[in-house]
Amino acid sequence: MTSAASRALQARGSSPAEADVAAQAAMAAFHLAFVRWVTSDERLDLRELVAEKVAAFRALF
Repeated sequence: MTSAASRALQARGSSPAEADVAAQAAMAAFHLAFVRWVTSDERLDLRELVAEKVAAFRALF
């Protein structure tokens, strides 16, 4: 999935290095959100969890 995301970003004009970093970051955000979603006893919205993880990553820069 990461490779497919990287290729799609490259097809839209990103450099290979930028596309790889973005794809890896996106997959990490999704993974962390998914783990929280499936392990929580609460009813959580996966889309919101992914958005939170992406926001946390963006806040680093």
